Amino acid sequence: MAKSYKRDGIWYVRYKDRDGRWRKKSCGKKAIKADAEFLVQMYGAKEMNYRHKAPVKIINVELLEAIKEFRDTVIPIGIRVDKEKSSIIREQTIIDLFSDYLKDNSIKSFKEIMEKTIRGYINKRFQDGRKANTRVKDRRILNRFFSWAVKQSYCAENPVESIEGVKIIPKHPRYFTEEELKKIFVASKDPYTDIYKFLYLTGIRIGELGNLEWRDYNEKQKYITIRVMPGNKTKREETVPLNNDALEILRKRKAAKDNDTYIFVNAEKNKLDNANIYRNLKRILKHRKIKDASPHTFRHTTASHMVIKGISIYTVKDVLRHKSVRETEIYAHLSEDAVRKAVESLSCENF
Repeated sequence: MAKSYKRDGIWYVRYKDRDGRWRKKSCGKKAIKADAEFLVQMYGAKEMNYRHKAPVKIINVELLEAIKEFRDTVIPIGIRVDKEKSSIIREQTIIDLFSDYLKDNSIKSFKEIMEKTIRGYINKRFQDGRKANTRVKDRRILNRFFSWAVKQSYCAENPVESIEGVKIIPKHPRYFTEEELKKIFVASKDPYTDIYKFLYLTGIRIGELGNLEWRDYNEKQKYITIRVMPGNKTKREETVPLNNDALEILRKRKAAKDNDTYIFVNAEKNKLDNANIYRNLKRILKHRKIKDASPHTFRHTTASHMVIKGISIYTVKDVLRHKSVRETEIYAHLSEDAVRKAVESLSCENF
C-alpha cells in the first residue's frame, strides 16, 4: 500500500502504479504531513482498484464504443474557435489508428489498458518511421481521450499521464534567401506574384490571406484586420500594419476589381484557398530548384530577414502576432550576426 515519508524537509508519497512498479511523488515544498496522508489515501485507493480491476465508480461501456463516441462527438468541437476540417481529420485519424492497434492486440475493455499498452502503441509509431512531432500529437490526443473517459467515469485513471513526452530537438526554421525570393517573384504570374510578395511583406499565414476581405482593409490607417473565423489560426481579432509596398499591392488589387468580397483570388477570380497557393508555388520551386520550402516559408522569411537586420525579437513577436516570445525564439540564432555588427560599429576614435 502507499506510504508517506519525509526527506530533506519535503514530504513524499511512495505508491504502486498500474503495472505494480513503485513510484514516488513529491507533495510540494509547502506540504505538511496531513497533505501527505491525504495523497496516501488517494493512491492507496487507486492501488486497490488496480488489484480488483474495478474502480470505485464506473459506467460499463465498451472501449471501442467510447473511442467512437470521442471520435465523432468530442474531437470535432472547438473550445474557443471552430476547428479547421483538416485538424479534425488529423485527430480522428490518430484515434482510428489507436483503435486499430487495440483490435490487433485483442484489447476490448478499459481494464486491459495499461501504461505498457500506450507505450507499445507509441513504440509502434516510432518503428513505423513516424517523426517526433507526429508522436507528440499522438500522445496529446490519447491523453485527451483518456482524460475525457475518466470524467465520463468510463475508467478510473488516465494511463497516458505517467508517460513522459517525446523530446523534440528544435530545428532552425527554413527561410528564403533574397536570391530565392527574386527567383520566385520573377517566375510567378498574376495574381500569385502579388500573393507571394504580400505574404513576405506582412508575415501573415496563407489561410488568413485567403480569408481577407475588402472590409478588413483600412487604407487610411494602413492596416488589415485578421478576424476570428474558420481557417484563421488566431483566437482573437488582430491587426497587421502595412508598409508602402504592401499598400501598393492592395491598391493594385482594388483597381483590378477581381472580386467585390475577397482581396486575393485565384486565376478564375474566385476565393483563394491553400491548395491554390500550394500547387502554384510547388511548380515554381521545382522549376527553380528551390528545396525544402512551402508557402509557410514566407512567414519564416519575414521573421528571419527582420532578425538578421537587427530588429528586436520582441518586435518580431508582435509582427508575427505570437502569443509568447518563446514562439519567436526559434529565430534568435539569426541575431548573432546582427549583434556582432552592432558591437563592431562602436568606436572610441572620436573621443
